[in-house]
Amino acid sequence: MTLQVSPQTKQVFHLSLPIFAELLLQLLVGNMDQFMISHFGPAAVAAIGNGNQVMNVVIIVLTTMSTAATILLTQHIGAGRVGGLPADPFGSKDMDEEQLKADIFEMSLLLEPELVFQLLRTPEDAFDGACLYTRIVGGTVLLQGLYIQLCAVLRSYTLLKEVVVLSVSMNLLNVAGNAILINGFFGFPQM
Repeated sequence: MTLQVSPQTKQVFHLSLPIFAELLLQLLVGNMDQFMISHFGPAAVAAIGNGNQVMNVVIIVLTTMSTAATILLTQHIGAGRVGGLPADPFGSKDMDEEQLKADIFEMSLLLEPELVFQLLRTPEDAFDGACLYTRIVGGTVLLQGLYIQLCAVLRSYTLLKEVVVLSVSMNLLNVAGNAILINGFFGFPQM
């Protein structure tokens, strides 16, 4: 029995590889944080691990919203309506309500991460570190959201190599920033 693979299946597979690489690189950001802080001990690793659990949920929410945006934008591109988008192509009233909910969630992460980590029963030795890490990383969630939306637009135009380049760049910036701030290079305080 010979398995026949259609050209469409091959095309979907080839289009999915860069998307897989981008998502993998996005998740590796938190893992690199854990790896680079590991020499400070298990409590530091546990703190970042707990913080990453929360931030992964945030990333899933942002990615879900960007997937919806990708679908809508791709429909408009496919219909040849890119230049003449309607005044409200994405249902901005609904998007505004969703953005408000996301903003409230983000603010609660920044202002009260203790509640989340109490619910998660975070160990006492990792609790304060998890709250601090979540405040720091959660404070950049707006940039993360913009990055994810930019990737959605690029994917809509099948600019998948550019998405991977952005993901690699993001990881390199994360590693460089970690190295500078964790070790106190270039006159920065050791964090």
